[in-house]
Amino acid sequence: MRQLLSLLAVLSSMYINAQARSNERLLISVIEDKTDQAVPIDTLFVNGRANFKSQAAQNIFKGKNIAGFTRAYPGIEKYSHPNAKILARYYYVDGDFDKKQMRDEVLQNGSEFYKTAEIITRQKIPLYIPDDYNDIPGFTTDHTVLDNIKATQAWDITKGNSSIKIAIDDPYGFYLDHPDYIMANGSSKISYIDASANNISWEVKISNPSTGFVGYGPNSHGLSVATTAAGATDNGEGVSAIGYNSSLMLFDSGPGDWYDLSYNHGADVIVASYRSSCNPISSDQLEIDMVYDNGTVIVCAAGNGTKGAHCDSSDGENNGSVYPASYDNVISVGGVTSEDFYFDSATGHLTFNSKVDLTAPGWEVPAAARRFSTNLNDEYLPNWNGYTPFKGTSAAAPLVGGVAALILSLNSNITPLKVENIMRNTALNIDNLVNPNYPDNSVFAGLAGAGRIDAYEAVKLAQRCFTDQNLVVTNYPQSFGSNPPKIVTKRVLNIDGITLQTASNYEFYVDRAITFEPGFKAPLGTTLKVDICEDCKSLGNE
Repeated sequence: MRQLLSLLAVLSSMYINAQARSNERLLISVIEDKTDQAVPIDTLFVNGRANFKSQAAQNIFKGKNIAGFTRAYPGIEKYSHPNAKILARYYYVDGDFDKKQMRDEVLQNGSEFYKTAEIITRQKIPLYIPDDYNDIPGFTTDHTVLDNIKATQAWDITKGNSSIKIAIDDPYGFYLDHPDYIMANGSSKISYIDASANNISWEVKISNPSTGFVGYGPNSHGLSVATTAAGATDNGEGVSAIGYNSSLMLFDSGPGDWYDLSYNHGADVIVASYRSSCNPISSDQLEIDMVYDNGTVIVCAAGNGTKGAHCDSSDGENNGSVYPASYDNVISVGGVTSEDFYFDSATGHLTFNSKVDLTAPGWEVPAAARRFSTNLNDEYLPNWNGYTPFKGTSAAAPLVGGVAALILSLNSNITPLKVENIMRNTALNIDNLVNPNYPDNSVFAGLAGAGRIDAYEAVKLAQRCFTDQNLVVTNYPQSFGSNPPKIVTKRVLNIDGITLQTASNYEFYVDRAITFEPGFKAPLGTTLKVDICEDCKSLGNE
């Protein structure tokens, strides 16, 4: 029997089809031989022609203007994850051909040789609502947002750890000279910068230079996302960041390269505040599952709802599934106002749908920005390091990513599932909030995830359930007192090799674990009741 090989065919941007945009791609899965190995590129494409062993399989490409084949995930087969074996068999196909026609032909006539065919579109649209590029006279740091999520209380437990790396994946630049990357001791918050991570791809917009207008400049979106998650804090400059002491890694990659961030660069958290597609891509999900299984938390912005040209939904608004946020094993983040409402009278609402997992403040989040000033002669002053009220789920996602990093700073071995569950289990349910100026939050009930994040409750629960602070019982009766005990500890209980003197009922309720060391004895008639407290048990601590 033949076994199946997955082949990714993508229309190269250098060949523009008149019937489709150049960023559309075609995903195809084709048959492989018995070796179950990735077919070498030179056997797929020789002298300008497809070269499949099966003539019938090759006929799918016959007469098509195919320019070449390129592996989509080069070298991925070296990883032990089972999805790597599948992703190693994806290829890009460049050429000038009708993707829809080829897709339909594969689906209709190639079922014996091909598994799937789908047209995909990859984009990078920042999930950021600009503030209309208005000047902000006398703008000062307002930490209402951080107060709402109880940042200062969380920092009493942990301010993070530089060994925990937050990878900010953003196509709109990071402006590396901003002072909010520099800590008080002069060291940089940035532990790694991808070579392509500071491209200027968002032009400055100046709508009224005669008024001394201040605009939000290029290289600012990634800068604002990064500094919201883990900008320099307590450095006498700019604004504070929830991720505090976490390290930053700056990338312009996107799904398709996240396995590299996770496996090769050691990213603990990936934050992506953009939309790449309104439809899922099969290989993206496979790759995300690999990253997830490798222990990397992925946090993505859910979309900007009615205010942006995002993804349509059945209600006629832009509440459709936004990708990469809507993939499985990704934390999709919606946004709320500083008063915890899902609706803002000026902006409308951000995206809410069944894929949203958590919400976080998405209006007026103070963030670093590269800002441009003009004088009456319309002369640019491009090096002003400013600050801006950051809006949209682009602002909400890095807040959740920063909280995830705080959780991991307590125990870096906490799995992505448990990190998410910690934040979900401690989120504040705000579905019943009512304000005469806004639609009731109940309108979005069931579409806003578990609620608004609470950084303090999240790290407190993580500390209780995942840190080793043991209570050790070493003797009797002094340790237990004169009466049969009911011991409740918020950590780990370790009963040493002791002999209980009284046959009675003993109850032990602990957060993480209880151990009875060798030599422990109890007289006949003794009853021991041992249980893990429910909040930790719900996270998988049993």
